[in-house]
Amino acid sequence: MGEIYDNILSIRPIGILEKDGLVYDASLFGNVVGRIDEEGFIYNHTINTPIGKVDTNGLVYDYSKGNFPIGYVDKNGFVYDSAFGAEPIGKIHGNDIFKSGAAYLLLLRE
Repeated sequence: MGEIYDNILSIRPIGILEKDGLVYDASLFGNVVGRIDEEGFIYNHTINTPIGKVDTNGLVYDYSKGNFPIGYVDKNGFVYDSAFGAEPIGKIHGNDIFKSGAAYLLLLRE
């Protein structure tokens, strides 16, 4: 399970990634917003085809934006958006850091 925070100083998570890969949005009363499978493919809750992928290095890809990573997650759980430079925009606590960070970038920030 991974807790997803939208700011490195936040005390309340905006979302949670469960062990089964389901992603819940805390601001939507715990509704499922998507899922991430074992291979790192990311799915929106309404679409059965992948919208993106997270690789084993923490790079996050959004298929609608081409073959370049839109951001990454480091091994300490800090989430970075390529458009915002060198400062982290979020923080992950728990397991599955890379997948939780990908959920933040692709499912919880829309």
